[in-house]
Amino acid sequence: LFIRLWDVETGHLIHTFPKMPHTVNRLAFDRDGKRLAAACFDQSIQLWDTDPAVKRFPEEASLVIRGHIARIDGLAFSPSGDRLASISRDETLRLWDPNRGIDSLDHNLPAVGNSFAICPGQPIVAVAGQDKNIHLWNWQTGVAGTLRGHAAEVQGVAFAADGTLASVDKDGKIRVWD
Repeated sequence: LFIRLWDVETGHLIHTFPKMPHTVNRLAFDRDGKRLAAACFDQSIQLWDTDPAVKRFPEEASLVIRGHIARIDGLAFSPSGDRLASISRDETLRLWDPNRGIDSLDHNLPAVGNSFAICPGQPIVAVAGQDKNIHLWNWQTGVAGTLRGHAAEVQGVAFAADGTLASVDKDGKIRVWD
């Protein structure tokens, strides 16, 4: 129930944050590594300041975000860092303002998502669905779409820098979409 920061070059422990009130199942750093988001089993997201230049780390989260009503299974900052995205077993994808902790946008998914990816350079999120589909959502226009083609539950998705999307299903089949 502790979050620990490590120096991967030396293997030394940098800091152990105070004991978390609930089990943490997902972590995400922002692009510059100065903030860490932790998705907890109580459906909250805790934001911690992790700037290595600071000599003293905080004793409590700088922000606690609430809104999901089921376990959070995915968590990531947008490439620009102005949004924090989360997916939950409540079949929602939510975009949060990580500075204010408010739910800026939410999107109902047609199925539970296993994981998701944010497209670099575009306001698009791809969600790997348990319904064998990939669900796309443009958070600026609100346009949603579905990519079909997997014969098994989609387990993971990833975007390349040019926007190409790859997906993998439970049977190990990888697809690349353009």
